[in-house]
Amino acid sequence: MAYARISADLARDGHGVEDQHKVNDETAARVGAKIVHFYTDNDLSAAKADVVRPDFEAMLKVLRAGRMPDGQAVRGAIVVADDRLVRRGDRQGRGAQDQATHTPVSPSSCRVGDPGGRQAAVRLE
Repeated sequence: MAYARISADLARDGHGVEDQHKVNDETAARVGAKIVHFYTDNDLSAAKADVVRPDFEAMLKVLRAGRMPDGQAVRGAIVVADDRLVRRGDRQGRGAQDQATHTPVSPSSCRVGDPGGRQAAVRLE
């Protein structure tokens, strides 16, 4: 699965999260992963504690279960950067990082960086 979030979509056209998912697709192809679902929270800040991110919450539920609602196994989530998984100022997002990285895996299978060092692919084993 893949997750994209942008805090402020001033144009209200979803282009920022679409661009993130294009990069997520490229990462999945590069590491040989299959994206089984795209989670998207457009125009929702992670800096505000009172903002609910519905797709983020749904993604956490799937990560904890290790499978999609239809039963398809999930091994992790691909995001363009670690900050897509955390909320500034509280620990809500730590659940995604903790869930994705609690199982011992080799460092090379846990995070995959792009040449600019921005991309993170988080994988469960």
